[in-house]
Amino acid sequence: MRHYLWLATMLMAATPAAMAQTSNEDEDDFDIEEYMATDTIVGVSGEAAEIGGGSGAWIDVPTDMTLIDQYDTRRLLELYWGNSTDTLVLCSLVPTSDTLLPQTTVAFIIYYDAAGYVSDDDAADINADNLMEEMRLNTTALNDTLVPLGYPKQEIVGWAKEPEYDKGRKMLRWARHLRFSAHDDETGEDYVNEVVNYDVRILGRRGYVEIKAIASLDDAARAIATGDRLSESVHYEKGLRYEDYDADTDAASD
Repeated sequence: MRHYLWLATMLMAATPAAMAQTSNEDEDDFDIEEYMATDTIVGVSGEAAEIGGGSGAWIDVPTDMTLIDQYDTRRLLELYWGNSTDTLVLCSLVPTSDTLLPQTTVAFIIYYDAAGYVSDDDAADINADNLMEEMRLNTTALNDTLVPLGYPKQEIVGWAKEPEYDKGRKMLRWARHLRFSAHDDETGEDYVNEVVNYDVRILGRRGYVEIKAIASLDDAARAIATGDRLSESVHYEKGLRYEDYDADTDAASD
């Protein structure tokens, strides 16, 4: 299936509740409780900020959100949420109401993929049911690899927001209802955690900016609305916009 392979690629989404099992820091080197109690969020709020990664993209950060850099984003994901190492993340947006990294429960993580120019000629032909089936097959394969390593089993329950392409803004948005389940060998208990995984891809001349978030099922509507609002605040520098594509010189995505 050629069309929208970049959408169908399965992305493992970790959650604080499901994944906060280990720390990526050496706890012998510092007092973790003292560190967590003073790990203040520092970033940009209420002004434009560069996304970076060679994207040529900027985001107008609203006053109710703070953009934190790659270092703090990775500390949030890897130290406090227990995610695996992620060197591709560029930055993230967290609520300004959160003043310490350890108290952050939702973040909109930003990436850039220099995949080349992505044609949207067939955007109107996206079949949500077929795409869901493909994602579920990919999830089964992913579980075969990750569950033996101690990660929770992941299941796609369905769409929380069906794929929606905004041709004017050149962005594709969707959200999935996910279920994570695992067995705790120490307590003998099973746990299930249901979440919403939000994703948007904003096309540019040489690739796309991606914003990802995961939220509790109870907070799904607000997370989706926030993600949609933030995605509309992203813009590319002149020369790197989608409409600046030059078929004679620019590489196109497969």
